[in-house]
Amino acid sequence: MSMLISFNVQNVVNELDNVLKHSGLNRVHFTDVDVAWGFRENEPVIAVISDQDFDEVFQSIMRIFWSSAEYIVKPWSLFLDIEKVPPRHQQALEVLSKQYRIQIINRNELLPAVNKELSTLATLLKAYIPKNSKNPLKALGDSIVKWKEEKPTHEFIHDVSVETGDLKIYEENGELRQNRKTIPLKAKSNGVKVNDVLLRVISVNDGVLFDTEHRNLPMVFRL
Repeated sequence: MSMLISFNVQNVVNELDNVLKHSGLNRVHFTDVDVAWGFRENEPVIAVISDQDFDEVFQSIMRIFWSSAEYIVKPWSLFLDIEKVPPRHQQALEVLSKQYRIQIINRNELLPAVNKELSTLATLLKAYIPKNSKNPLKALGDSIVKWKEEKPTHEFIHDVSVETGDLKIYEENGELRQNRKTIPLKAKSNGVKVNDVLLRVISVNDGVLFDTEHRNLPMVFRL
């Protein structure tokens, strides 16, 4: 994929640079995107692809989200600065957009959209942000940088009522067992939503246990 960015897009990128640096996010390298920012190298939080050849854009998206191993880091939010999606790619992109945070957006709307995504991220990970922080995202980034060494864990347990419906979709050869099938769910708390949480069956012993550890989410869901 061409990594050339047009003059107009470069202006937006420069503006984003200034805003994100204040919040502790710096440019990071990430294959198949034009530009990315994160708290640590090779771990993009925000990524942008800007290209009018959507066939190339689509191949990049597929390499990032579809064909790559599940444990490979993926952007928290990917923004596509493109004019239109060809009909042959629309269905596949719609499926991916339900599973990952992928947005097609006008470059004039990019900055407020990025700020909204970062605000959501800070809300979801507020347990890692000291109270009364003047710059919550910067404080979050300082915490994230140390995660590999400190390996912090915040566990929250909630009682929920769940109507499972027909679990046959998870069966293989007529038997409910650990498998790779998923059904998208929505997690909502205090006005914050995480769409399309993909839970997998990881155990059927003493009840059915679902988990999202395979997903690139800022938290793990277990049900």
